[in-house]
Amino acid sequence: MIIGLARSSFSLSSSKSSISKRTASNSILARRGVQRALASSVSTSPLVSSSSSSSSSSSSSSSSSSSWRSSFSTTRTELLHAPKSSLLTVSPLELSLSPRASSRLAPLLRRCRIRMSATKSGINMELEFARRDDTAAVTNIKKINDKNLDDDDNDGQQNSHESSLSSTNTYNTNGGNRNNDDNKKGKNTGRNGGEEEKEEELASLYLDNARWYKMPEAVLGAIDSYYSNDNANVHRGAHWLAAKATEGYENARQRIAQLVGAADYTEIVYTRGATEAINLLASTWGDQQVHEGDEIILSTMEHHSMILPWQRLAARKKAVLKYVRVDENGSYDLRHLKELLSPRTKLVGLCHASNVLGTLNPIEKVSQLARESGALVLVDASQTMARAQVNVRELGCDFLVASGHKMMGPTGIGFLWGKYKLLDMMQPWQGGGEMIDEVFLERSTYAPPPGRFEAGTPAIAEAIGIGAAIGIIMDIGTRNIQMREEKIGAKLFSELKAKVPGIEILGGEANRLGIVSFNLEGVPPQEVERRLRLKGIKVGVGFHEAQPLHHKLGFDQGSVRVSFSQSNTEKDVERLIRSVTKVAEDIRNDQTLVA
Repeated sequence: MIIGLARSSFSLSSSKSSISKRTASNSILARRGVQRALASSVSTSPLVSSSSSSSSSSSSSSSSSSSWRSSFSTTRTELLHAPKSSLLTVSPLELSLSPRASSRLAPLLRRCRIRMSATKSGINMELEFARRDDTAAVTNIKKINDKNLDDDDNDGQQNSHESSLSSTNTYNTNGGNRNNDDNKKGKNTGRNGGEEEKEEELASLYLDNARWYKMPEAVLGAIDSYYSNDNANVHRGAHWLAAKATEGYENARQRIAQLVGAADYTEIVYTRGATEAINLLASTWGDQQVHEGDEIILSTMEHHSMILPWQRLAARKKAVLKYVRVDENGSYDLRHLKELLSPRTKLVGLCHASNVLGTLNPIEKVSQLARESGALVLVDASQTMARAQVNVRELGCDFLVASGHKMMGPTGIGFLWGKYKLLDMMQPWQGGGEMIDEVFLERSTYAPPPGRFEAGTPAIAEAIGIGAAIGIIMDIGTRNIQMREEKIGAKLFSELKAKVPGIEILGGEANRLGIVSFNLEGVPPQEVERRLRLKGIKVGVGFHEAQPLHHKLGFDQGSVRVSFSQSNTEKDVERLIRSVTKVAEDIRNDQTLVA
């Protein structure tokens, strides 16, 4: 329920967050720029007061920037308890916020709806605050005194790879936020454990990165820069804008090739994601190479996008589909693969890591066994591009696919890597501009890979975005990323097993990344997810596009899945473990929920 409207007109003066007249004229870009500035509290933060109380209004208007924190707490309380007809006003102040102050203020601002319009003097901003029944947010903010906030100004900086991701979730209002870790910094805030835990639960914690890995600010900046400065089509113009756009588009392709260890950037084909990449492969290579009676081997742990394209191809070609089972340890069963391989096997397809089990598969051994039988290997690396080292030469595979939105990039972009000799043998998938060499009324000739498979105007901004995401991944280092993922995975597995009675974790402990799917015995996973959501933790629930795996493991209602990112902290891991433990305890005390 909307209880009021706050209005302000201001200009962003920081060079990093300033919005030019050209950008401001585009309402989408203006909204993005201001949302980022507000969410990270870079230069301007509004103090909200209720016009229904003249005394509080005058008090707020006379507040100095040094006492803004107390004023914000008071006026936020008034906002929550204000009558429906209250008109809320905003007084803009230029503030320099401490990190902890930003972390307290940003969640409140994220709950605002923001409408933007450009004027000669700057940007008109309208904020709509939704009423919240739980007033604990304000109660706890009021308990944070100025001294505790000011102490943050002297805190040390975070390490370089964390700072590069510090704005990962500030743009998306439903995403998680990186809380400052007081324990990590060695600071004693003077709050008791109960107050700290209550305050912690107010912050939204996003742990559904296996579904969509949140984008860092640098990725959004790269996409905005293309639309603002280099907005032109690629490969189609001689002017400098077209050249600039083409340069950014192709540089991203080269970054992908570098990240996966491709022999050449021409082995990278842009697609809309891993799903389209697999469909492209099934419709080109599959149609040419798979015939009646031939065999395709997948596994029961695969994502639906790996299963359905080959199901459809097998039905068209009267081919045979086989599935490698998951062994007693929740791992890919190599012994079963050996039993299934035959001279008729054309392809072995599997994920580098299951989006449910969260464990790395032995791709190198699978590739070796497949080669001995004369089969090719397709790897779905969607869950490992931002979690582990991925090198196609070391893996020994023939094709590899991935999606941008699961590797810190935008949606609507992904890629297919294939050995060039294989790509060169494949016929085009779609017809149109870009994929041609010459066109005549009677016939046409086609471009060499990768252009042959990229008909029409491509997703240019998204490609540039995935290039920026890969830049961040490479700056952190894939080895560092994998070591951190394995540390998180081991901690989650061992502590959840030790602290939560009746927990059932899908998959084994070995080679685990920062993805854990689980159930509480006799409790619907949807109920567990609901209770975690009430504690501010966003997790995945359901089959996670892997329904056959859940059925094979006996979890016919799905599972709860938690998946971490590089921007999550050790404190986030501990909070998740503590919250699951508490949920399990509460459910045990409520016998009506236990089957």
